[in-house]
Amino acid sequence: MDELSRPLSRRRLLQLTAGGLGAAALGPALAARAGTSTAAYAQAATLKMWWWGQQEAVGIQKWVDDTLKKFKAKTGNSVQATLMGTDNVIPQFTNAAAAGHPPDVQFLFNGIYHMENVWLGYVNQLDGLVSPSVLKNSGATQLSVYKGKHYRVGFYTVGFGIAYNKSHFKKAGLDPNNPPKTWAQFISACTKLKAKGYIPIGGGVKDGFLGEWYLVNSLTQNLDSPADALNLFIGNLDWRKPRYHEHWVRLEELKKKGFINTDATSLQLYQGIQLFDTGKASMC
Repeated sequence: MDELSRPLSRRRLLQLTAGGLGAAALGPALAARAGTSTAAYAQAATLKMWWWGQQEAVGIQKWVDDTLKKFKAKTGNSVQATLMGTDNVIPQFTNAAAAGHPPDVQFLFNGIYHMENVWLGYVNQLDGLVSPSVLKNSGATQLSVYKGKHYRVGFYTVGFGIAYNKSHFKKAGLDPNNPPKTWAQFISACTKLKAKGYIPIGGGVKDGFLGEWYLVNSLTQNLDSPADALNLFIGNLDWRKPRYHEHWVRLEELKKKGFINTDATSLQLYQGIQLFDTGKASMC
């Protein structure tokens, strides 16, 4: 069966996107930019790497540092790693590649903002540079493959969902071990949490990324296959049909009922998540 026509479940979506995160390569999978031979890297004293992830997978910096030390011990080459900001990790790479001075190794999200750089010729294929077993087992998914060639290996995965504060649930008279399973139960839980003085849902949309996360969690529940999403985006399916915009109607309901922090438009994604981390919001 064609990949795009397969039935779409939440699990299948996460398998396809791998949480939407990943790197060009690390450790033995260090990748070259387009147009540079592998021989050049065998002679290089220092490789330049731009990466992202500590902002989300807090603590991964330690793993990166350890991996690069092992890489140097094994190959004799060093890696100059720069942790990039969320807003510039991709555009700065694109601009540097256009100017002919990209890093040797670049973090790339899985599919999104990724293939554009492949099409522009800014990313080298990993086939021949990275072992087939690494390409197969890294979790990069088909979103990192173009015309049968691999342009990214997996870095780490993120499972999309809703985190909730069990202590808040208990104080609001909810069962912390039995979270809502229906929309009606979810609205009821938000009502009780708000009455207890908590922000039911914490979020930040200033940088736009929460919209992507929400879309992954919500729209996909009304799709039958990945092809449905593509057909929506190119106009073969109609967004005006209730099943395709129900998720926005539900979001509007949450906002009108005051279940989302009032300063959401002033906060970035991770600032919104911090409302949950600091105990101000019950869910995120």
